[in-house]
Amino acid sequence: FKTTMEEFKSVTDFNGGDLEREFNQLNAAFQRSEDAVKTIHRKINHVESAANALMKQWKEELAQYHDPSLRARSERQLEETKLRAARLIDAMRRAEAKTKPVLDVFRDQVLFLKHDLNMQAISSLDSHTVSIEADVASLIQEMEASIEEANRFIDEMDQAG
Repeated sequence: FKTTMEEFKSVTDFNGGDLEREFNQLNAAFQRSEDAVKTIHRKINHVESAANALMKQWKEELAQYHDPSLRARSERQLEETKLRAARLIDAMRRAEAKTKPVLDVFRDQVLFLKHDLNMQAISSLDSHTVSIEADVASLIQEMEASIEEANRFIDEMDQAG
């Protein structure tokens, strides 16, 4: 699966040099960072899901108490635990939210380098344009010579006939 730059390079002699190396390194680092943020998001979701399941089970098990005093203590502990879990998960979500602006700035920088590389790639076409113009000029000369030869042959046939 070729990127557009790989496709461009396959039909031209473009070499991005230091800029391309820098872009590739930063883009790889960006991809790793983006993957890490996704992993953090999944982990927080799993923690939240597991905590909710634990507290749901706890609430269901309250009915199993025979001692009302122990049930009441356990209910208070459950409510305290729910509040604490909500605060902790909220703190995790706030920490996760801080990654977005940083990732956005990183993405912008990588995208800017990519576009610089694209500009450099397009600029490299100047040498291809000169080469193609020379090839076209040579081809036109050959075609004109062939047309001239064909015209002479036709003229000779007209004179002979």
